[in-house]
Amino acid sequence: MAYTLNAAATTVASEEELFDFIFSRVDTLDPDSIAEAAPVLAAYANDPALVARTMARSLRSILDGEPPPFVAPQCYVIARRKHVMIRANVWSPLKQTGALRKNEERAYSYDTAHDHNFHFLTVGYFGSGYRTHIAEIDPAELTGAIGDSARILDSEVTTLPKGKIMLYRAHRDVHRQAPPDELSISLNVLFNNQSQIAKCQYNFVFEQEFGEERARILSYTSASIHSRLSMLAEMAVLVGGDELTPLFADVVDSTLLPPRMRLMCLDGLRDDQDAYRGALERLYADDCAMVRDHASKVLQTLQ
Repeated sequence: MAYTLNAAATTVASEEELFDFIFSRVDTLDPDSIAEAAPVLAAYANDPALVARTMARSLRSILDGEPPPFVAPQCYVIARRKHVMIRANVWSPLKQTGALRKNEERAYSYDTAHDHNFHFLTVGYFGSGYRTHIAEIDPAELTGAIGDSARILDSEVTTLPKGKIMLYRAHRDVHRQAPPDELSISLNVLFNNQSQIAKCQYNFVFEQEFGEERARILSYTSASIHSRLSMLAEMAVLVGGDELTPLFADVVDSTLLPPRMRLMCLDGLRDDQDAYRGALERLYADDCAMVRDHASKVLQTLQ
């Protein structure tokens, strides 16, 4: 289950102090180690001028012709060091009706259950916070195919008011957010480890199946780096040519890259049947169930 961490702050920590603590004291692959950064994050969020100051800095950069720091309409980057990012998320009550309301829901990712392919800490900075339904699953139960499902092992409905800190674990904690009662802001610290971001990020639907609560994969999350890399691979295969084709086998064999990206590049080898079959035979024993299952099915058709 996503951790709720008790860490009240009476002092203020700087951005440098937060990054220094993370890079000197935290194993960013270990959720328990990440949780130890909660007191420093609480002190960082205890600065009432933090968001206003960073927004002013962003506006000055935009006026100077720099690109805006937004990664989504309601989400902007405060700072980034190596694989660790600090960002602010704005959460607003829904104001529109009809089709415009649907656009608002999509912009804020409201009412869409999803996981993340990175661990992250989040703290309520301003307002009463969004409401969220959190479910814990075992990612080992998923192969990654659309329609696949995993048992919900535990769940809760909670909020993220000012000062509350939570830790979400990659692939294990699935949450569905609902609009807050008032404008709210949260601060997130994201740990984008390469071994995690190579894995899929999903949208889910919570449902009952034979009296058991399950989370079923509805779609792939389009905004994730996984989906962007997969789109790049799809375009590369469509373009083809002497410069791209030799790279497809390297992508297929790289276990650090997303499974969908690897399988799309596998299609780019079809014109060379020896290379295609050789890649399939290697993937037959791949560590990724999604890749392994695909290779097994295709090899059966080639017999």
